[in-house]
Amino acid sequence: MTRRRPVPLLPAVAAAVLLAAASGCAQQGKNVLTKRPPRPVARVDRIVLPTQDPVNWDGRPGADGLAVQVYFFRRPPATALAVTVTGTLHLALYEGPSAGDDPQAQPLLTWKFTAKELDTCLARAAWGWGYALRLGWGDRPPEASVVTLTARYVPPEGTGMPVSAKPTTLSIAPR
Repeated sequence: MTRRRPVPLLPAVAAAVLLAAASGCAQQGKNVLTKRPPRPVARVDRIVLPTQDPVNWDGRPGADGLAVQVYFFRRPPATALAVTVTGTLHLALYEGPSAGDDPQAQPLLTWKFTAKELDTCLARAAWGWGYALRLGWGDRPPEASVVTLTARYVPPEGTGMPVSAKPTTLSIAPR
């Protein structure tokens, strides 16, 4: 089992946060950079994975996993800002481009984050609260130089339908 720890916001996201703070960015009378996240919601309409960077945590050649930022959104009029969630996030990594589009494809690795686990990974950004996740591949690194990451949010039972993000393809340096 891979040990999950929050990762710091990436430089581009940190710059956006500083810019938002300097410009007094606010939504519905509340500053985006509040110290407390909003009350979690069960139902979301969209998942955004803006950042998936291969990361070398052990200093040996090759990436050891991915640093991933995950944001959940509800359609207005609820809010245009990212929200926190009460459901479960499932992530899957496939070798090759577009492998996540094939229903017969088997993922190389999967990760599951409950709402409680996600709470430990909260991070602020200019567009609201999200989650900074470390997805390590342990002893099963991808052999391909291109991988596809998928994300699926499953709300608590009886509170809505699961929502999937568009599969994201990225290049990595194989070990």
